[in-house]
Amino acid sequence: MKRIKPLVGVLLIGWGGAVHGQIFVSTRLPNGPRAIEEYTTSGATVNAPLFSGLNDPWAGALGANGSLYWVMEGNGHGTVAEYTTSGTTMDPSLITPVAGSAFGVALDGKGR
Repeated sequence: MKRIKPLVGVLLIGWGGAVHGQIFVSTRLPNGPRAIEEYTTSGATVNAPLFSGLNDPWAGALGANGSLYWVMEGNGHGTVAEYTTSGTTMDPSLITPVAGSAFGVALDGKGR
């Protein structure tokens, strides 16, 4: 059975043509793969996994440019990675290391 980590699903709607009501969720199996998966707002699978083999994905946000920014928590420090909603890795270590533990990412009202 797949276990979805609580408080890590991110509902992303709108912002240009990049996203149209998709839900991006970080998942992990105990001692197993860690991934970001994509679903519709009705619960249908769009792309599972959109990204896999990640270092403990925790939470994400969608930028005005259509990029997904995702916090990875592992190995004693955090990293913020940048991805596209179509499944391309833009920068796996955009911000690294984040001192201490990183459990969230937020953008301003303009998506920056």
